[in-house]
Amino acid sequence: MPTFRSQNVRLQLLLFSLYFYPFLNIFAIQPHSSAWLQCTSKGLELRALYPIKDLNSVQTCSQIMIDARPVTMQIRATATKDYPSLVCSALIPSSVRQVKRHTHIFTIHSQPIERIILLGDTGCKVDDNEHIYQSCNNPSLWPFQLIASEIAKLKPHLIIHTGDYIYREAPCPIDNNGCLNTPYGHNQATWNADWFTPATPMLNTAPFIFLRGNHETCPRAGEGWFRYLAPRHYITQCVENTAPWFTAFSQFTLSMLDTANIKNHHKKALTPLFTEQLNTINAYAKQDPTIATWIISHRPFWSYGTNLANSVGESKTKTLQKAVKKSPLIESIDLIISGHLHFSQFIDFKGARPTQIIAGNGGSDLAVFAKTPNSIDGLAINVQKVRNEYGFIVMDKMKQNHWIVSIRDIVGDELVKCTLTARSLFY
Repeated sequence: MPTFRSQNVRLQLLLFSLYFYPFLNIFAIQPHSSAWLQCTSKGLELRALYPIKDLNSVQTCSQIMIDARPVTMQIRATATKDYPSLVCSALIPSSVRQVKRHTHIFTIHSQPIERIILLGDTGCKVDDNEHIYQSCNNPSLWPFQLIASEIAKLKPHLIIHTGDYIYREAPCPIDNNGCLNTPYGHNQATWNADWFTPATPMLNTAPFIFLRGNHETCPRAGEGWFRYLAPRHYITQCVENTAPWFTAFSQFTLSMLDTANIKNHHKKALTPLFTEQLNTINAYAKQDPTIATWIISHRPFWSYGTNLANSVGESKTKTLQKAVKKSPLIESIDLIISGHLHFSQFIDFKGARPTQIIAGNGGSDLAVFAKTPNSIDGLAINVQKVRNEYGFIVMDKMKQNHWIVSIRDIVGDELVKCTLTARSLFY
């Protein structure tokens, strides 16, 4: 039941959006000088965009201050006609607590991590194949920027994006004012509109973990993914699958699995590849089995969901389920965080299987379904909670390996709250 506060705020947001509706698309295509912190395979990095007006000019990165010490950022990717911003980066030593770029100060929280935000599938869908044209110009109908603002207010220590940033894949129909004049396709203007502009409120808030989604495959937004957000050095030749990478915190380890593609060019399932990669993750987790390991994968291992009303949701994803059977996850791997399905979902199983969390309701069109299964891949469901409102998920640390996990709406109000422990969820 919505509170009076949330109803009042939503009314104000609607009035705001209606008043500024004609002007919003103007800001979506402006050049960006965005900057953000992200965890990478090498450690924590500051990345920044610098608009380049003359592509024939010498492109150089500026200085930043790392704990009051001047450091010149390094070129990650030079500006091009389609991507007219220089991308710069700087590796931040683990002892650093403050980074300053121009007038903005990035504060790096000391461990342990106390609050984590999960969100995903944030872009505005403009798609001829599905005949879906979201009202990208109206923040009450595409609320990602409102969600980003609420996330910033919560002052998280870490933000995990489960993938799928770019959804503007076709021109807006001429007679559709909801997405009128939106950029689309493989270029920086689309990345500005779907990601950098609306994400601005939270980009300066906390370090990010970025996952690659199926919308960032090579035929789609892969070029922008490798240019801006990929966890390793920039490569000009897009690759379909990348190796797992890891980042460790004092109370848990994150294992990032690239599941953007689950089939090869011949449409054959990549079960052998993911079996090998799960072997790698298991081996990494075995180095210290007393520390919980979480797998972050755009596609869920065990979930369900369909856009067909009154249909039982199908389990997702068979390729990953088969890989787990060949490479069973060790006991210290107790949580899988995913997106891909456009809703929020918690699933706890009756048996030896990690809890599955889905955070896929960050802005793109929501999934609608009615019936739910009692088991997935041969194991009964113990606890399950699903909400298909727009929003995000908050994880607040209580004690070692104990978290309060809550599904929030676009104004930050709690819709569902559970306690998460090792492979167990209590409602």
